[in-house]
Amino acid sequence: MNELGQSSDALITQLSSLKGEPLKALEALTHQGVQLNNAFIDHIATLSRQGKTSEATALLQQKYLDEVKAKVTEQEKSVGGLASIWTSLKNEGASAFDIIGQAQMKNAQARALARGVKLDISNAPAEELKKTAEALYKRQQQQQDDARKLIKIQNEVVAAIKAGADP
Repeated sequence: MNELGQSSDALITQLSSLKGEPLKALEALTHQGVQLNNAFIDHIATLSRQGKTSEATALLQQKYLDEVKAKVTEQEKSVGGLASIWTSLKNEGASAFDIIGQAQMKNAQARALARGVKLDISNAPAEELKKTAEALYKRQQQQQDDARKLIKIQNEVVAAIKAGADP
């Protein structure tokens, strides 16, 4: 937990804060970057309207724990005891291979040109991969925006229902 920048006490506090009003908890999770799909949001809203707050809270807490677990797993994969040494070694190796690759490419271009064939080097595959990653990021941002809008609507519905109910 400390690798994520929070202690176990902070995790418990966060889990406790998800109790009470499930739709506000949905909103809090969304603002923290937790990806929520429409079906999950609708399910929590339905449970909330049905007065099943504890069931909704349990689902929200599980969702948050799953998110924390995924982040811990991701960090465990990306961090090693000798990270700085490996990074330095990787950079030196990459630089050497880049120089060798450039020399081999120039050699291949010269040989091809001698035979009357022009080789053109392109960054198209890397640019396509970058475009794909950017599109995925935009889709995820749109999904989060949609989730926030749906949560807002659900909050308004619950407020309207409560306003019309006898106290």
